[in-house]
Amino acid sequence: MKHGAHGRLRGLGALCLVATVLVACSAASLRPDSPRMSLVGLELEGVDLFEQHYRLRIRLQNPNDREISIRGMDYELFLNGSLFAHGVSAHPTTLPPFGEAIAELEVVSTLSNLFDQIRSLGDMQALSYRLVGNIKLAYWPAKIPFEYAGKIAPP
Repeated sequence: MKHGAHGRLRGLGALCLVATVLVACSAASLRPDSPRMSLVGLELEGVDLFEQHYRLRIRLQNPNDREISIRGMDYELFLNGSLFAHGVSAHPTTLPPFGEAIAELEVVSTLSNLFDQIRSLGDMQALSYRLVGNIKLAYWPAKIPFEYAGKIAPP
């Protein structure tokens, strides 16, 4: 009798393991792809001795066949390989299926980061950027990481 109960418990444990794996795989297939992003603009908003405030404009594109409701984001902007500015946004944005939108985000840079960028400019042909961060969706429990890079040619 004891041996039979032990076998049933082992069978029940295996069944629970299979059910957990199936639920995890199902949830992973429901996770939307991260929106694609590209830098559209960067404008200086305010300056003081220790910080500079910028308005960062990015194009968000939804590669999914269902709407994405973005609840918030955290992000860092790298220019020419160095951290330039960082920020967070709680501004909700909704992207239609296979649609796009322009988001305006606030970023903050330090005086040290600004001087590093001025020194690195020299006689460069293009400015490279990398936008790294996380998106929090309204209906998804975990943050979705993103990383996009590009180059901006001088005018």
